Amino acid sequence: MLFLFNEDKDNIEGYIGAAAFSEITYAVIRKILNKQNINIFLYKMPSKEVLGYDEISLWLKLKYIKIYEK
Repeated sequence: MLFLFNEDKDNIEGYIGAAAFSEITYAVIRKILNKQNINIFLYKMPSKEVLGYDEISLWLKLKYIKIYEK
């Protein structure tokens, strides 16, 4: 399981930096190509200003990743 605790940073909601985005990407690739059962959760939905927002939105739509339900 991968749980990314993406807190707000510098007035950007659900901030995800480059290193964290790389970790998510790696987990999604393992999930797709190696058919590994990896649960990937984000603490909150990132804002559109976040690096890789388009990819994250697509992965959410395809249910590769999920938003953590509190």
